[in-house]
Amino acid sequence: MFLNQPPKKKKFFFIPFVFIPVALIVWILWIFNFFGYRPHIQIQNKISLEEVSSQEKINLGRGVVVEAEISVKKGRLCESKLEIKKEGMNYSIQTTPEHQIVGKGEKLVFPISLEGMPNMEGDALLLITAKNCSLLPKKQKYKLQAFIDLVPPQVSLTSAQHYINQGGAEFATYHTSPDTVWSGIRIGSYEFRGYPRTDKPKESGDHFAFFVYSYELPAGTPIFVVAKDAAGNEALSPLIPAKFFPKEFRSRRIDIDDQFINTKVAAIISQTAGLKSEGDALKDFLLVNKELRKTNTQFLKELSKNSDLTFYWKDAFIPLSNAAINASFADFRDYYYQDQKVDSQVHLGFDLAAIKQYPIASSAEGKVAFVGYLGIYGNTVIVDHGYGLMTLYGHLTSMDVHKGDLVHQKQILGKSGETGLAGGDHLHYSLLIQGVQTNPIEFWDQHWIDDHIYLRISPTY
Repeated sequence: MFLNQPPKKKKFFFIPFVFIPVALIVWILWIFNFFGYRPHIQIQNKISLEEVSSQEKINLGRGVVVEAEISVKKGRLCESKLEIKKEGMNYSIQTTPEHQIVGKGEKLVFPISLEGMPNMEGDALLLITAKNCSLLPKKQKYKLQAFIDLVPPQVSLTSAQHYINQGGAEFATYHTSPDTVWSGIRIGSYEFRGYPRTDKPKESGDHFAFFVYSYELPAGTPIFVVAKDAAGNEALSPLIPAKFFPKEFRSRRIDIDDQFINTKVAAIISQTAGLKSEGDALKDFLLVNKELRKTNTQFLKELSKNSDLTFYWKDAFIPLSNAAINASFADFRDYYYQDQKVDSQVHLGFDLAAIKQYPIASSAEGKVAFVGYLGIYGNTVIVDHGYGLMTLYGHLTSMDVHKGDLVHQKQILGKSGETGLAGGDHLHYSLLIQGVQTNPIEFWDQHWIDDHIYLRISPTY
């Protein structure tokens, strides 16, 4: 009976024995970056801050107009190269230095400039190549049509003698050639945008610009009228003749204590998004007095970029009436805590005090650009007077206007107070040109406005 019993089937373990080692090998290769993703290449226009499509044609010159941004999704980027191809010739612009090898989540940014390249004009091809660091490297290529333009625009000063106070403002007029896409005034590290004159045809190339000789700039800092074209080429014309008047700024000692920190500083932290107490009185004070102050300064610069291209104002600005000056522009302040110097800052603006909750009027015609709580300034109203010129009214108790309101000179904006980093009821008044603080006393002077502005331009309103 055993002879007729069917043989037993053999069990095969071939699939698990093969699959597991293969999966293990693939996993090991993945861990050690045998495979990889192609690098990602993106081109950004530095002027418009927009991504450049590979279908577009860009202008290239001596200046940096576009940037190449290269990144990897996994692994590392080991090699990148920028080349210009023109008339059968290859010109290397830049390659990746070893110390700039980047990993996952990091980006390598190449500013693209033809500075130092041979003179060549006309159509060309920009070629960007990037390679990852995997054992089987993967390359990515990006081609972009380009037009090489190495001829800078033309610019010349048209206003005459300039008298400039340290920390003060000035006004200049100048002429640019039609290929100019940006122009303005450069002084030290500051650049102030210029605008087409409203009393001349737009195509005339005639411009004007307000600018500030910032309080910290040393005497003799060169001032230039600047013109840039679409290829990033730049032309300079010195602003001469110019007479500079240095100023002595006041220094003060300010003592702070735990009560001030636990009340004023704590209130600012509680009303400022993204700010959190560090659990230490001195650290909280420095967080507000130093770091938040920087943040507020940057906010004012960004806000100025939205200034209307309109002359809202005509006559001299009017300071707060019946007020005593508690602090002047560019007072240098040393802060002491428990008799130890802990910080130094510069007070940019005027502190003007009358009586408590004194009505605060707009010093000139304009449009309300901001109403709200602004860090060290507390409750704040900012009025845009056009072409980058703004006034700031800080430490208010109440605010009686809304963003977008058109206000006339002497119109009530709110009432004085001691919100923000204020030690008593007063108005903090600042005047800014494109986000840079300037001494407002010049704009309080009708003679200064007539001599520096209206003798050079007849604005339309």
